[in-house]
Amino acid sequence: MKRRTVILACVFLLIAGVVATYVLFHWRMARIISQIHKAGGSVTETQPPPDGPIGVFFGPSYPGDDRSEFDDQAFQEILPHLKKLPILSFLSLSKAKVSDEGLVGISELTRLKKLDLSETAITDASIGEIAMLQNLEHLVIYNTAITEKGLKQLRRLLPQTEIFEDLSVPDELRAPKRPK
Repeated sequence: MKRRTVILACVFLLIAGVVATYVLFHWRMARIISQIHKAGGSVTETQPPPDGPIGVFFGPSYPGDDRSEFDDQAFQEILPHLKKLPILSFLSLSKAKVSDEGLVGISELTRLKKLDLSETAITDASIGEIAMLQNLEHLVIYNTAITEKGLKQLRRLLPQTEIFEDLSVPDELRAPKRPK
């Protein structure tokens, strides 16, 4: 009888631990997502966490809007929160007022698979930061100030990454429509 009680207590503690971990994970995610929304961003999920990748979008607020108010300072303020997202796989800064100075630290988002920097003010000076994203599969950099020399350097440093430097970006890699 004692042995059975001990086993049941252990099973109960194990289940309680799993539930507590799940609740804590979702609570942390909700706090991070709240910070992203406060910064003017939106979050897309292809599958619910913790399984699915998350995309974060900082760009124009509505169709036809040509620039985002999201800038270097805003990105630096939100970067610590983005680093806490364990399943962040897509980040769009398309049309944001982000330059080389604002991009410092993006290399810490090591799980990124897709990065859209189109129509930003980045130059060849950002190549070092971008090149540290070794899991990057797709990089969109059209309408930036990255030179042909910088593009060649990126291709050499990120041979596994498909780089789009012109408007031939497939729809599935374009920044998602912002949720309303």
